[in-house]
Amino acid sequence: MKKTLTLLTLLLISSLMTFAQVTIKPSIKPSIKPTITPTIKPSIKPAIKPSYTLTVSSNVMPYSLFINGERVYGNSDTLVTGNYEVLIQAEGYNDYLTEVMLTQNIVLNANLIKKMAYVKVNIPNYMLNNSVSNPKNRIKIYDNGQVMNGLDFELNPGEHTIRIEAGGFAIENTYTFENGRNYKISPGLFMNIE
Repeated sequence: MKKTLTLLTLLLISSLMTFAQVTIKPSIKPSIKPTITPTIKPSIKPAIKPSYTLTVSSNVMPYSLFINGERVYGNSDTLVTGNYEVLIQAEGYNDYLTEVMLTQNIVLNANLIKKMAYVKVNIPNYMLNNSVSNPKNRIKIYDNGQVMNGLDFELNPGEHTIRIEAGGFAIENTYTFENGRNYKISPGLFMNIE
């Protein structure tokens, strides 16, 4: 009986193995292939800055207009929002320089100031009467008949009659002054013996 039981057990195991499918996989791992992951950048569109018009008007014509150092022909330019350096130049006038923050249409009214002639009257020490106090304060300077304050002053360009008075003496002459120039007037006295 023992033999029969062993035999039946073997038959049973054998029949079970026929119905069961056993797959044996090798324990070797396949080589690792690099994974390429495409990076998708989001579509970033640059912010479009709004444009505005900068228009310049001036009390002087003609003038030259520069925005951020670039010459602009005409009196206006359309620019994106931002800060701009505006320079206006006209012959015979001081430069007009300003910074503009453009966030809307702007009209810039530039009041150019005429360049002046700078005059210094130099009274030589040998001509001063040092026996009186403050001899320079006793000298009067006139420009076209109007008293000037002090020995240094500014004049509009053009023709001017300058008169220097001290006590009973006066000397007068007419000069043409150019804008932006410095002038030094030095009167002199001399004596002739005949």
